[in-house]
Amino acid sequence: MNERVPTGAETSLLSLPPTHRQTRWAVAVAVCQVAAFALVAPFARTQLAEINAFIPAFEGVIFVTDLVTSVLLFSQFAIYRLRALLVLACGYLFSALMIIPHALTFPGAFSPTGLLGAGLQTTASLYWFWHLLFPMALLGYGLLRDEKSDPGPAEPSLLALVVGSVALVLTLACGLTLLATAGNNYLPVLFADRVGFTPEARLAAATTMLLSVSAVAVLWLRRRALLDQWLIIVALAVLLEMALGSIFVSGRFSLGFYAGRLFSLLTSTIVLVVLLVETMRFHANVARSKERKIRRLVDANILGICISNLEGAIIEANEAFLRMLQYSREDVVLRRLHLTDLTPAEWREQNERSVAELHSTGAFHPVEKEYFRKDGSRVPVLVGGALFEKSGNEGVIFALDLTELKRAEEALRRDEAWLAQAQRLSHTGTWVLDGTTKRFLYWSDESYRIWGFDPLQGLPSRDDMWGRIHPDDRERLWKEVQEALREQRDFVEEFRILLPDGTVKYLEANTHHEFSPPGVLLEVVCTNVDVTERKRAQDELERLGQLEADLAHINRLSMMGELAASLSHEILHPIATARNNARAGMRFLEMSPPNLTEVREALGCVVRDADRAKDIVGRIRSQIKRAPPRKERFDLNEAINEVIVMVRSAIAKDAISVSTRLMDGLVPVQGDRVQLQQVLVNLILNAVEAMSSVEEGTRALTIRTEQNQPGGILVAVHDSGPGIDPVNFDRVFEPFYTTKTSGVGMGLSICQTIINGHGGRLWMSANEPRGAVFQFTLPVVQENS
Repeated sequence: MNERVPTGAETSLLSLPPTHRQTRWAVAVAVCQVAAFALVAPFARTQLAEINAFIPAFEGVIFVTDLVTSVLLFSQFAIYRLRALLVLACGYLFSALMIIPHALTFPGAFSPTGLLGAGLQTTASLYWFWHLLFPMALLGYGLLRDEKSDPGPAEPSLLALVVGSVALVLTLACGLTLLATAGNNYLPVLFADRVGFTPEARLAAATTMLLSVSAVAVLWLRRRALLDQWLIIVALAVLLEMALGSIFVSGRFSLGFYAGRLFSLLTSTIVLVVLLVETMRFHANVARSKERKIRRLVDANILGICISNLEGAIIEANEAFLRMLQYSREDVVLRRLHLTDLTPAEWREQNERSVAELHSTGAFHPVEKEYFRKDGSRVPVLVGGALFEKSGNEGVIFALDLTELKRAEEALRRDEAWLAQAQRLSHTGTWVLDGTTKRFLYWSDESYRIWGFDPLQGLPSRDDMWGRIHPDDRERLWKEVQEALREQRDFVEEFRILLPDGTVKYLEANTHHEFSPPGVLLEVVCTNVDVTERKRAQDELERLGQLEADLAHINRLSMMGELAASLSHEILHPIATARNNARAGMRFLEMSPPNLTEVREALGCVVRDADRAKDIVGRIRSQIKRAPPRKERFDLNEAINEVIVMVRSAIAKDAISVSTRLMDGLVPVQGDRVQLQQVLVNLILNAVEAMSSVEEGTRALTIRTEQNQPGGILVAVHDSGPGIDPVNFDRVFEPFYTTKTSGVGMGLSICQTIINGHGGRLWMSANEPRGAVFQFTLPVVQENS
């Protein structure tokens, strides 16, 4: 966004509002004009002596003042480029030029009838032209007053404008002079004789007075600044001059005639005096302002500043300079400070070059160096200086304390080193691409290492980088990049790179695209993370997970093998019952008549027993077959009852009593039903095997469930076996640890893996009065899941 820089006109006579004092002066001048007019008007017709030399002498003064005023106004226009100033300058130039033919043609000034072949109406017509166009210039200034000074792209050059304007005014003045001399016979009759006016002269004067009144009105309505105020006084003076010189008198050389010329002098000199006074005041203010700014800079103590001679002796210094070097004002007064003494030996040569540059150019460019402090320590500084006069012996030296900057640079270097170290440890590289030129701007050290480029060869090209992307991933990645650019978004993608030595690496790229408001790509910033090791670890983890699943499956097969005898009994029992019911049904059919009611009941029993056998076989198959884990909601109490049915025969053969305390209304759990039943089978069979070695006392197995906490279910398996030494409580879950003579020690380890995978916890503790308790928790299903 381009902002207009304030022009000089905004701090000039065109914008500075008048002070109260200046306004009072203007009012006083206006009052004096009106009072003088009121005093002279009653006596305006009084004829005085003819002083023929009065006109050339008087108008010579006006010519000089108007010409100087026009030159000053043209110079103001050259600075501020305001057309209002150009119009006003042309008005004063026209006034100065018209004075020349008017004085030359005035009867009696240089000849009885005037020079240039003047006729009776020539001088009066020139006077009328002169006083008609000058108020028009004032009016034009007032109308153009509020225009901006910004030049348009097609506006002519400054010199062309000024030269063209001067030429136009000169042509106009010459043309009107020619009209007034050669065309004397065609002009209105303004003078009846050499002295007396005609009524037409008063009518012509009235037109100029009307223009003057218009100029006063416009300037009054648009007054903003000091110049506007004094131009109102000028327009008023023109008005009063015409009133005295043409309306209230009947001819030349009357009191009104001479008084009107004095008003003309006032018209000519007011703006000149104001321009000169305010210009001098402006330059004085500028000088004082510069001095105040310099003094403020010195006293602000932002920079260390001292005055020294070419020999290096310090003559004056501000507090910042003294504080920086830990010296006092007394050290300066007693001339104890010398730039050569303050400069360490290794900087002396640089110091001599700076002094030589001072001699040749009057200034030396800022350089970094060090100064000694009073305590002998060093301070890094940026030093520059200049002579007050190019051939002089004294100058000013500024010194900026770079201590904080050096600390910041050191901290930045340290941070960059830490960042490089962090990138190396995290295998993260960074690069930056210019979106316009498609050239890389930056590659971090880790990026070079990841991609296998040599930093000594400089930044790689974009084609070099794409050439190292794995051929199988290149097309997919290119499409992803183009889609992200079309949608003006960032993207994260994983891909492989293939190095020249055949090494394959897996990278994860996180890319940020910076676009301009119109949608042009400006910059691309990308971080590349080498995830090769992580990828290998994931593959290894998946392999281990598969091994665990295989081991769990083997464990289930092993359990099913242990339960083979009892399971066969569980299956054969409903089959045998179904057979008996079928034979009974046959007997009921052989009766005469057949007992169909009993047949129907017997067949129903056959169907029920067949379904019971089918359910047992289905549960056995689910435990045996290999299937991926499946999370589902199910009733844990129901799953426990199914397990008890599967292991009932194995429990019964060792005379073990089974009791359950399953909490009513238990909320459902979510998980793999087969895996959790595998855990229960493992825990129950371990308990049965432990209790089979107990000779005395009861053999009791208790299974209970409860909702032990909000969002959690507890399952506990209690046995009355010999228990486990507390020292081994934590070891029982270790792989390959077992107290059995024929076990491999993987059952409880697999159980713990399954429970952990379901977000629960498995542990054991002692049972009272004897035995062990294995417990695990499971999270319940949330209502909104």
